[in-house]
Amino acid sequence: MVNPISGVSDTLLAGFFVSGTAISAVVVVVVADSLTTRWPMSDDHKVWRDKSYSGAARQERAAVVARVCRAWYRLGSIEILDKRREPALMRTLVEFIIKHHFPSIDVEDEDRFVKWYTEVAHRNLDMVATWQGVGFTHGVLNTDNVSVLGVTIDYGPYGFIDHYYESYVPNTSDDMGRYAFNRQPQILLWNLEKFALALEPILSADQKDKIKEVRSTLEEYVTKKVLETYLLKLGLKEIQDGDASLVEDLLRLMQDTMADFTCTFRQLAESFPGDVTMPTRYKKKLMDPLRIVMLPSIVTSTNI
Repeated sequence: MVNPISGVSDTLLAGFFVSGTAISAVVVVVVADSLTTRWPMSDDHKVWRDKSYSGAARQERAAVVARVCRAWYRLGSIEILDKRREPALMRTLVEFIIKHHFPSIDVEDEDRFVKWYTEVAHRNLDMVATWQGVGFTHGVLNTDNVSVLGVTIDYGPYGFIDHYYESYVPNTSDDMGRYAFNRQPQILLWNLEKFALALEPILSADQKDKIKEVRSTLEEYVTKKVLETYLLKLGLKEIQDGDASLVEDLLRLMQDTMADFTCTFRQLAESFPGDVTMPTRYKKKLMDPLRIVMLPSIVTSTNI
């Protein structure tokens, strides 16, 4: 959609502004964008767009976003070489990436591909755990939009959750909700499975088994990372029995009351550990600020 004031695509503007927002929110995994454009473009520099893919294309003003990143290698960069049956080129590419972007991995190590896969997997799962903590939803989380460096790239129809809704989908073309907010960790696991399969032409039988063992640990890894992310937002620095239920109950309460995602955690920060020893005072001190971020009609009906 073209912004009526600037005459530039809102998608381009959104991509530019979110990078600064994400970085200021300490989401260091998000790539910063640079907007380099003749802005606004003249009527002589319009582009044809068919936003609804209906065949009814029309001309709109254009702008150019220069996205800056250390490298643009994606999981899909390996997949396409697998599809084209180019294992020699794949090996050359992977060796290059390891040498220049993963200095902790010895290029002479026989298991360098296994260690690389493990590092790529952990970086991306750490990244998605950070997303869950700030309510960020990527929008189109396919293998070609996932960086081997574990940084956020290609976030076009992204969104940040306002009132908490676990199945939030910012991408209007994602009718089935495949890339919904609560599905992002599982989608990353699916992408990493496809990534492992794509690497097989350059792996020995032993290396394939080792990567299979790594994959078997990834679901537990990301589940723990997401839980740790939420616990830190609650001021808890270590996982204890019952913490998973605590987070689940809080998120369910937030969804039932349509609480604002960001403001809820901010308001919880107004409470102090000592308050829990005084139930009446604690309930008032805790719930009064939370009323601000919940819909009044729901708060009244649930007697919060």
